[in-house]
Amino acid sequence: MDHDACTTTYFTPSLWKQRRSFILDVLKKNQVRKVLDYGCGEGSVLSFMIPSSATDDIHFTHLIGLDIDHDLLEQETLSACQPWPSDYEQLREAPLTVDIYCGSVGQYDARLKMSDCDAIICSEVIEHVYPSTLDACLPLMLGVYAPPLVIVTTPNAEYNVFFPDLKYGESDATFRHDDHKFEWTRHEFEDWCTNGAQNYGYDVEFHGIGLLDGKHDRLEYGHCTQACIFTKQQPHNPRNPSCPSQYASDSPHLLLKRFEFPYYDLPALPPSDIFQHVESYISDLCQSATLKQRQQQQQQQQQQAVKQTNGSSDDGLDALLTWSTEIYNLDNDEKTIDWNKGDLGSCTTNNQTWCTEYTFDDNDDDDNRHHHSAENDDNDDDDDEEEDDSNYSSDNNHGDGEHQQQKQLWTMTPITLTVDTLWSILHIRQLCKTRQQLVEVVLPIGGDASYKVMGDQLVVHKSFLVEDPVSF
Repeated sequence: MDHDACTTTYFTPSLWKQRRSFILDVLKKNQVRKVLDYGCGEGSVLSFMIPSSATDDIHFTHLIGLDIDHDLLEQETLSACQPWPSDYEQLREAPLTVDIYCGSVGQYDARLKMSDCDAIICSEVIEHVYPSTLDACLPLMLGVYAPPLVIVTTPNAEYNVFFPDLKYGESDATFRHDDHKFEWTRHEFEDWCTNGAQNYGYDVEFHGIGLLDGKHDRLEYGHCTQACIFTKQQPHNPRNPSCPSQYASDSPHLLLKRFEFPYYDLPALPPSDIFQHVESYISDLCQSATLKQRQQQQQQQQQQAVKQTNGSSDDGLDALLTWSTEIYNLDNDEKTIDWNKGDLGSCTTNNQTWCTEYTFDDNDDDDNRHHHSAENDDNDDDDDEEEDDSNYSSDNNHGDGEHQQQKQLWTMTPITLTVDTLWSILHIRQLCKTRQQLVEVVLPIGGDASYKVMGDQLVVHKSFLVEDPVSF
């Protein structure tokens, strides 16, 4: 469960978001793969641990949700934790199973023990249970299931002083949520956690989550939420001690649903095939960078033209006609590029230049050519405007005039990408599996003349044809 009267107001970011981010950060830090959400409620925290495949940087393999509210699980939790259409369109890199159980956090279930989870999270749960159930929580979580990591969060009662409606400290004080059975002070929570940790061989670490906007300097009452991280001591109290004999085969919980998320499990491709896929993405990135720079230069030229039309002068405007940039190259030189030069067929490794070449379009039939010529004769003014754009096309005839001459746009060289940028592409991660394999695939097959890797930077010395320059 992850809600109370204070979760959506007064906090930036929202208190619920801070809690979930805290939990996720701890799980990431400890490289957790299998998690039991103890008292999952509507699945708000559980579903938060199921990011889209494109942004999944944790790769959980097994998530389990347990809650006693059958109707809530059926109406909200199942839909929150099921695969989405995007999960079938963008396959995960690793398998993911999500199990949703209906049952009490105070009851043992052999299947939860056999799941061998790396962590149990119990977020905003203990304050909702009755004393008899609460008494069984730590013995089950720490003593029987005994994962390496347990995270417990609960409201800090002392912080209620900032919520006048709760009347903290008065005889008619109320809790943040109607279903709360208690709300502990920091001292009460720390005692409960410390005693359980000593009994079952865990170290404890306490944290505060959430401060009201405008009250970040008011720490005398702690934070709105208090959290404890239990870390299993090693080698004291080995993991998964023998459970009591009366519990050995008990399975009282009802498994409502198991979700098996689709994932990429196709056979590995040969390195040459992987390289072709990777290079297609490199081409797209280089085209995007080239067109973006060209678009910026054209905007600068338009601004200059407007100023000149208005009769203004600026000695620095001439610099706008030449696009200059500092680029990462092997000589560490600063280069200046004349975007309008358009050297035919030029493509160098030490200078960042436009690469263009003249080609002939053999696909146009005579009718199309004559039609185009007629249009040119009728629209002389338009031709004058088109001739100004020397980077794309020319209406001059070549030879006998049967072929129309066109200039193609190629990406500038060199262009520097980061390995992180390539690794952020889901398909590349699916194909290469590791960052090291990505580098090994690009360099040997691409050759030193085309690619250089300098730390986390990939310097591309190969020029690619810009496929759709007209749209820019």
